[in-house]
Amino acid sequence: MPARTEARNGDVFIVVNDEGVVLGRLRGDALDGDPEASVEQVMESTPVTFRPSVPLEEMADYLQEHGMDSALITTAEGRLVGIL
Repeated sequence: MPARTEARNGDVFIVVNDEGVVLGRLRGDALDGDPEASVEQVMESTPVTFRPSVPLEEMADYLQEHGMDSALITTAEGRLVGIL
């Protein structure tokens, strides 16, 4: 049986493949559901991403307009650089 990780509702996990390309986002509250569900079934696929060159003010405006609390920063190839 896999180990169970205690996650809080505010926790966010980023799902990447072997090359570091973002596949989705998994929020902590998704872990409260069916323990037999796969990550693919409970993750948010194709999350919004930004490139590192996007001005911070533009990202902040987008996040505020869409009620988002974080943004994924990726390369043009989709590789995760960080989280804002």
